[in-house]
Amino acid sequence: MLRGCYNGDHLSFDAQGNLIGTADTVPFSLCAVRVDTVQLTDSSLEITGTREGLEFRDQGGSGGQETVTAAVYDKHNKVDVMIARDAGAPDQLDAVLARVFSIGIDDALAASAPDYWQPWLHFALHPDDAPYRVAGSGAPVIAGHAEGGSRVKNRMIAPQLVDAPDIQFSAAARRLHYQGTVLIGLIVDASGLPQHIFIARPLGMGLDEKAVENMQRYRFRPATYQGKPVAVEIMIQISCRIY
Repeated sequence: MLRGCYNGDHLSFDAQGNLIGTADTVPFSLCAVRVDTVQLTDSSLEITGTREGLEFRDQGGSGGQETVTAAVYDKHNKVDVMIARDAGAPDQLDAVLARVFSIGIDDALAASAPDYWQPWLHFALHPDDAPYRVAGSGAPVIAGHAEGGSRVKNRMIAPQLVDAPDIQFSAAARRLHYQGTVLIGLIVDASGLPQHIFIARPLGMGLDEKAVENMQRYRFRPATYQGKPVAVEIMIQISCRIY
């Protein structure tokens, strides 16, 4: 996994593992690299590879953890990574390499991901201490009520979806004909606007980011409790399918 999720065909890093220059970024689920060749010299370490995307597969059951694999979505999407070597400190190369790449998803990589990834990543890395759980029913929860949320069934009218634009497919998913559903958590505020959007169950190949972008354009008729509009937390499945 390329830390920083940098885009580009050629990336250069100094002897401390800092990016030289600037680079655009790719979605978090598209920052994997399959290493093809490694060349070590006295002055540099050069790694060439093919960019990959992550695929998340639910093992079954609400709130269960997903299996995570990587797949090449475009064999021509190559990246060349050049890391400078400090000839006076050859033993530091491992540490510098760890600043550029991670093996799988670790805490440092997770911390650099967008905010909407944080709940799921923390749960995936630390399932025992994470407060996050996926609500299987997606039943509305009054946001901020009774110390973090209270399910109200009798006197609440759930939010009603008014406008749900179609999701735009990522190029990586389209190339692989990769499809499925993304579970999104959010708060529908008292005016019917989506707030605090997060990924509750990812799909991968850049579709999670597309789902979050899409959810920002959703519009609702707000929930009401005892006849008054209230902010509620809900879960919504977004179907990502090629027709």
